[in-house]
Amino acid sequence: MTLLTLGLLLGLVTVAAPGPISVAIVQVGTKGGPTAGVKAGMGVVGADVLTGLAAIALVTTGAAIGASTFEVLDRLAAAVLACMGAALVLRPAELGRLAGELKRPARAMFALTSFNPATLVSWIALIVAAPVSPDSALTDRLALACGVVLVSLAWHASLGALAGRLGRRLSPQAHIRMGRASGAVLVFVALGLSIW
Repeated sequence: MTLLTLGLLLGLVTVAAPGPISVAIVQVGTKGGPTAGVKAGMGVVGADVLTGLAAIALVTTGAAIGASTFEVLDRLAAAVLACMGAALVLRPAELGRLAGELKRPARAMFALTSFNPATLVSWIALIVAAPVSPDSALTDRLALACGVVLVSLAWHASLGALAGRLGRRLSPQAHIRMGRASGAVLVFVALGLSIW
């Protein structure tokens, strides 16, 4: 199996998992329409490229990242997820309204994804775990990252477009239920991260 193929498979597992980024794209798409949803998805892809390259640079140059740093980032990521989940459960209508009012969804999602500590931690974990050859470590890691980014592109753009198409058909009560359900999933994921 090539590292590009491995990247595609890992991308399916990591990118399509429920999380704050997917929830935010759905909120933007359902409130702002398909174009806003796709733009939000493209912002995430841009952030994946940036954080993926940062992770490759850190790992390839041998930057010392201690276990305690990973633990702190994991706890921070869990706290961010818990706060976002709680906000969605408690105030889904308000957050949905804010998502629909985004003027630049690509920039907003780029920033949200880039500054989410879970993004960099996930990328570093993928890059460190990759079975690379010592003679071609950089190109092997880039191939793996390309696979993950391709899945990110397909998933996030499709998710935004689909949410935009279906979102206008949903009643306001359905939007609120969807927001609360998404928030509950985020809280559950945050609890899992804090225990694990």
